[in-house]
Amino acid sequence: MRALALGLLCVTFGCTGSSDPGRSPAPAAAGGDECSESSAGQGNGGGSGADGTAGADPLSCTSGDTRCQGPTGYQQCTPDGEWGGPQSCQGYGEMNHCAVVSAGYDTPWAACVDPACWYWKSAGLTGQQGLVGVCLADGGFRACNDGGILEDASECAGGCVSVGEINGLSLGFCRPECEDGAAECLGGPLYRECSGGRWLRTAKRCESGTTCQPIGESALPRIACGDTCTPGTTRCAARSNGIEHCAEDGQFEAAEPCAIGVCQSKGLQAYCAPLCLEGAVDCAFDGAQ
Repeated sequence: MRALALGLLCVTFGCTGSSDPGRSPAPAAAGGDECSESSAGQGNGGGSGADGTAGADPLSCTSGDTRCQGPTGYQQCTPDGEWGGPQSCQGYGEMNHCAVVSAGYDTPWAACVDPACWYWKSAGLTGQQGLVGVCLADGGFRACNDGGILEDASECAGGCVSVGEINGLSLGFCRPECEDGAAECLGGPLYRECSGGRWLRTAKRCESGTTCQPIGESALPRIACGDTCTPGTTRCAARSNGIEHCAEDGQFEAAEPCAIGVCQSKGLQAYCAPLCLEGAVDCAFDGAQ
């Protein structure tokens, strides 16, 4: 079904000069010689291509071209060089929306795609393949490829952030929690490390119970175990909801309690902040709230 849907671009007329209506269309990623580059969504002589933009004559086109008509429809260019009647992607199962893709060809063309991939492409995130797609209930992620198709489930680097729904699918993107190799103190001798874009859930402990200290000179958030800290750095107090400041003598001063919210660490510094404010909104990957 997917190969059939993607094959609407390599139309049965206009491929290697053939006009045989019974010819089977080629799959999107084939990248073979069955269709010329002109049938991959580009027009010439003032025609229009996959994006629907028009030149000198908006009614003319190159045989084999395709273009989207609304979110779920498309048109094919006939051997006479004129756009045919509108057709629907609704008969292609899950791939029931139309978008301009580039899988297998240098020139973009219109294809029936998964609705989630259509959403991300409509949002202008055409260069984010592998990062945008849908979040799964079990924490997994299905990424959109450059052909507008959802890949098989895989692990999301970091966490999958959901921004809405379309056709029962949870639209989402992968956002790393941290950069691999980073480490941060959790209070006292405890610290955690980043791996695969996520903070490891099991904390580590400094040997001999020495205190974890953030390192100020490191580009990545790093830690050192010992009794001396880098002046100017801060950390969350281990036994209270407050911030400890490292003085010039390399020792942490008594904690200052948070006046609001809870102490949170980020890199070399700690800060007091509420987890969220009532009525507050935050921006997602695509600018949605």
